[in-house]
Amino acid sequence: MENFNSESKKKYKTNAAILTLNGYHNYGNRFQNYALQQTLLKYFDTVDTLSIRNKNENLLATQSKSSNLFKKINKLTFSRLVEKLVNFFWNELLLRRTIEKRRLIRQKAFFSFSNTYIKEVDIGLYPDSIPSELGEKYDYFIVGSDQVWNPTFPEFSELFFLTFAPKNKRVTYAPSFGLVDLPIELKENFTRWLKEIKHISVREKAGADIINNLTGRDVPIVLDPTMLLTKEEWLKVSIPINDNPKGPYILTYFLGKLDYKTNNEIVRFARKHHMKIVRINEPTSKYYTSGPGELLTLINQASLILTDSFHGTVFSLLFQKPFLTYKRSGNRDNMFSRIESLFSLLHLQKRLDMSLSDPNLLNIDYSEVNRLLQSERDKAIDYLVTCFEV
Repeated sequence: MENFNSESKKKYKTNAAILTLNGYHNYGNRFQNYALQQTLLKYFDTVDTLSIRNKNENLLATQSKSSNLFKKINKLTFSRLVEKLVNFFWNELLLRRTIEKRRLIRQKAFFSFSNTYIKEVDIGLYPDSIPSELGEKYDYFIVGSDQVWNPTFPEFSELFFLTFAPKNKRVTYAPSFGLVDLPIELKENFTRWLKEIKHISVREKAGADIINNLTGRDVPIVLDPTMLLTKEEWLKVSIPINDNPKGPYILTYFLGKLDYKTNNEIVRFARKHHMKIVRINEPTSKYYTSGPGELLTLINQASLILTDSFHGTVFSLLFQKPFLTYKRSGNRDNMFSRIESLFSLLHLQKRLDMSLSDPNLLNIDYSEVNRLLQSERDKAIDYLVTCFEV
């Protein structure tokens, strides 16, 4: 990163705005937002992340679930009714309250991280209501990273193609479609929007292929912004754990459902190697309340990381940890493509089919990974220099 830092001493423009998914529950979202901001601050005096408001938040899901249970009561025998009511009281009330309490603590930690480290600006921006002067307010608008171009997400909108801004101000950094192909009915709009963006890069090969098929353009595949920062830079925003695990432990970070067989394999492996299991993303775990800063600490201190998360994999690599990446249960349209792209870049394809029983699980040549990673960082920096005409 030496060349990046020395080059960054000069600021080239006044201000820039990031448009990305504003999520206060997803670690990867907060990390990529922070990392892109810190990278852009090498070029700009001010970098704002624009908060995007949502008019259609649905607050009725939990009410519907409870009411459906009571609709079934009339069909039950008396003994079954008593059993159901007891289960309902315990599972739906006590456990739900415990989990909800943990979720609130966790969300508070996410807000604290965002308020401390990310400069978010609320200008009353909605997907279908954009302030008329916004296009002239910033020197550049940067979309990315994350799955801002995934049309299956409720947050998806034309806003993420920057159609409100002058064409020479539109830049993307490592956005993702999260799909290997687009629904045919969306291709016309995507083609028009993409053709009007001056500088495009993407996070994975599947995205580059989609753009090439739609527009004929060859666009660069660049690192996720989290990988532009070093381990030392990330540790500066880490936060100590109140109940720090004692002794060696396995950190599990799964976004999909962990099946019974896989969970048993993890438990047996932990027992065999005398390790504890720290489950970061399960509401029943006391570590579920950890915010982004605490997660960095847990990753840094872990003996092994097991994950189906892209960013779980990224930070395992950045912190040079033994890890195993699983294909996510219920994965939508092969989101695993971004992990495959990353492993291809860093010559780690053999780990795609690795299991807990593999004798090379704990052996990774990080000298080679670091060399390749620095090369990809240099390519990303060259792309940004071109975007900002410096």
